[in-house]
Amino acid sequence: MARVALQLLTLLWAATRTSTQTRSSCTVPSAEQPWVDGIQALMENSVINSSFPNPSILIAMNLAGACNMEAQRLLTFDLMASDTADLTAGQLALTVMALTSSCRDPGDKVSTLRTQMENWTPSSKTSSEGSGEVRQMALPENFKSVKRRRGGWTWREETQCSSTQVTLIIPM
Repeated sequence: MARVALQLLTLLWAATRTSTQTRSSCTVPSAEQPWVDGIQALMENSVINSSFPNPSILIAMNLAGACNMEAQRLLTFDLMASDTADLTAGQLALTVMALTSSCRDPGDKVSTLRTQMENWTPSSKTSSEGSGEVRQMALPENFKSVKRRRGGWTWREETQCSSTQVTLIIPM
């Protein structure tokens, strides 16, 4: 019994310590907070004045915590109702991620994205790597590579401050 209690206390201590470390790495210095608040307000206000719903803004609102809940609700419903016919695969993937991050069912947008990705043909080169076919395409300068593998896509973005690798897996 004492051993179980000790293990439980150790687990709780580790969870508390982890959450404290996570919060401290995401703090904004108080001198910079007005700038961050201004950018967030500008971003949220752009939702109401825009005729094209931007999924990147919804993802940012979900990550930062929306101040304007009405703008967040409006953008979520606009993305849910949006027509996917004119969207690129990248725009459609962002829409699926934004709706998923909002705990909303992206509906038929996933199957549309899957179809677009299956029918995609690269503009630059095709090679074979590892377990299946890998396709690469030309991208803006900060994107170092995009690869299509069986069952998913991986891309790598590098900026002066960071390097990010993202894998999007779409169930077949």
